[in-house]
Amino acid sequence: MKIILWLGFVIFSSDYDYTYTADEYYSVADLHGDLKAATDALLLTKLVDHEFNWIGGNRILVQTGDIVDRGPETREIYDLFVKLRKQAEQAGGRVIQLLGNHEVMNLQGNYYYVDPTEYAHWSISGLDPQEGKVLREKAWDIDGDYGTWLRKLPMAAVVNRTLFCHAGVDIEWAEKGLDNINRISSELLQKEQTGEMHPLFSVSGPVWTRAFDPIYSGTGEKIMCEKVERVLSILNVDRMVTGHNVQLDNVAKTYCDGKLLTLDVGMSSYYGSGRAVFHHGPEGVEIISPQTPPKHSPGMQPATDTNSLSKDGFLSWKWTIVVCIFLTLPFCSWKYNDLRNVNYESSEVHSFLQLTRSKKASLS
Repeated sequence: MKIILWLGFVIFSSDYDYTYTADEYYSVADLHGDLKAATDALLLTKLVDHEFNWIGGNRILVQTGDIVDRGPETREIYDLFVKLRKQAEQAGGRVIQLLGNHEVMNLQGNYYYVDPTEYAHWSISGLDPQEGKVLREKAWDIDGDYGTWLRKLPMAAVVNRTLFCHAGVDIEWAEKGLDNINRISSELLQKEQTGEMHPLFSVSGPVWTRAFDPIYSGTGEKIMCEKVERVLSILNVDRMVTGHNVQLDNVAKTYCDGKLLTLDVGMSSYYGSGRAVFHHGPEGVEIISPQTPPKHSPGMQPATDTNSLSKDGFLSWKWTIVVCIFLTLPFCSWKYNDLRNVNYESSEVHSFLQLTRSKKASLS
């Protein structure tokens, strides 16, 4: 608890009240161990130069968690954000990092989703995965170089009247207050027994809930938006920005008349290399994404933007189909038979099938 003296009065300010004001602010969602995704997203914000130093002045950047797992460059991304946080503070700005469910899992000793190639990045030489695995576990420990400060990160923050949270704040937790959410999380994660069974870390908690996506929740948009309205009313904010729910078309979504934005566009190559960042500035809210469509990983189908389909693009697709049918049919047939023997239990294919078999599939 901080004690602040103001005009002769003693005011109590919670250490866990992450509320900020800024004329302009940005947000980047899940990066999952992909340094290229992180640097691309940062360049989209124009808060950094091409050497990835802070040039954003007094602006604010919020990263909504899940930097870790799925990709090999977790350490490099954390180090980059630590550097930017220091530079931003010196310039009068701020870089806010939030916990995602994957940070929480790793802090609780659950390394199931760590990319095996990541371990070498933690070794002294950068090449030894066995040494790196040992050093990584030490770094994430309660008194480790990374574990110490990661355990103190908040789960939720507010900039002006925008709420940021990895998965979303449900009504139950909104009624408890954001300062209590952040306090409970920090206190639990800084204990040897990190509270795996605590309701805050359950499937309805702020880093795990699927309630704020109409497909993942299975409730539909109407019921979801009624919940969003209630949460925003309780917390006295205008909108909520989340990550967590991977959009398989790699496109950010806006729901509930702009009151809910879901930003996990699968920026990691593991999920298809989408690109998008949230921006609130003088002109209001916008989603910034590259002019060219992102590349998609095998098996994931991009959404079709019918407004951007030119006549030439349509004709090129027709000719591609014609060529495939009449000139490469034997080859296509042979490849089809060959692909039938592919091991569909390989990790990436299995993960994709799990995502598409059920609306409620867990994408943790």
